Amino acid sequence: MNELVTRLFQNQHEVEVRIRPNKSPEEFEQCIQRGYVHLNIADTRGGTELGIRLDKKACDLGGANFREGSGNARLAGALVLDGVRMMCTADISLPSLSGLAVFSQHSSRE
Repeated sequence: MNELVTRLFQNQHEVEVRIRPNKSPEEFEQCIQRGYVHLNIADTRGGTELGIRLDKKACDLGGANFREGSGNARLAGALVLDGVRMMCTADISLPSLSGLAVFSQHSSRE
């Protein structure tokens, strides 16, 4: 396993939602509806942007008000990094579109 993958598994990480060209809670909601979000992990060398394929059944959007840009959204999804299947769970604050994420090894096939 490479160094980045090992580091991701060790702790929680501060993340920021990446949306182009306009970063807003409403655009974030559209990303969620499409089932794919990009998260930037700041505490890696130079920052690392990862694409997460969401598991909509595992996400919790009940506390999120996208129209008002308030509350929190819990995202959960899978990704592959350097050949390692991973799960990401991230709690995102809508006002800042940032939060904390946890990564774990994911062994089941999609």
